[in-house]
Amino acid sequence: MHKEKLGRPIIASIISVVFFHAGCIAQTKLQQSANNLTLNEVSWLAGKWKSKNENPSFEEHWMTPHDGCMVGMGRETSGKKMAFFEYLRIEQREDGLFYVAQPRGKSPTDFKLTTKTSSSLKFENPQHDFPKTIEYEKRPNNSLLVRVSGDDTKEKSFQHILFKF
Repeated sequence: MHKEKLGRPIIASIISVVFFHAGCIAQTKLQQSANNLTLNEVSWLAGKWKSKNENPSFEEHWMTPHDGCMVGMGRETSGKKMAFFEYLRIEQREDGLFYVAQPRGKSPTDFKLTTKTSSSLKFENPQHDFPKTIEYEKRPNNSLLVRVSGDDTKEKSFQHILFKF
């Protein structure tokens, strides 16, 4: 009787360890599959995109994937003056896809692809001051929603709706 009572907690512990380990393996497989995404899966971003607004006007140009990288650029104009520009890349790395931004040509900042659907991409860098998140969403009528957001307590988020031209 004493052995029977002692055996139940041990068996329960073994079962718990097995299920915990199986969960870790499943989580690792999920992370690996997210890390194994290729640039071809985000190639729908390639092209020339521009807002319909004239003041300010925002546009992005993305080249098709080549040699593990998509190269892009963005700019915002206000009237006849350029208010902002940045160099952009999406790079294929061993640990996933990364969006690399160089606002005004300054030092690069990496944002890792954390969420992908057939029509959206979400890149994040929680340690960066602003932005922390950059999202692209392919929408109907050949449009693209670009959402840039930061910490709600510090920076204001903004978004642009761009159309392929």
